[in-house]
Amino acid sequence: MIGVSRRVIYQLMNAGELQSFRIGGARLIPVAELEEFIARRVADEQQSPGSCPGYRPQDVEQVA
Repeated sequence: MIGVSRRVIYQLMNAGELQSFRIGGARLIPVAELEEFIARRVADEQQSPGSCPGYRPQDVEQVA
């Protein structure tokens, strides 16, 4: 898992940042989609630290 809540996953899907599909009553996200999503977020963070949607400075551990 990517360590985010169900609510955040649904927000990402609704925003078009994560693609998913349904089989019966299950909503599925392909592994390749998760890998691509993580790679995009890492690249975004490296280009502009703190600019990723959902970034909250208070969640970042401060190193002395």
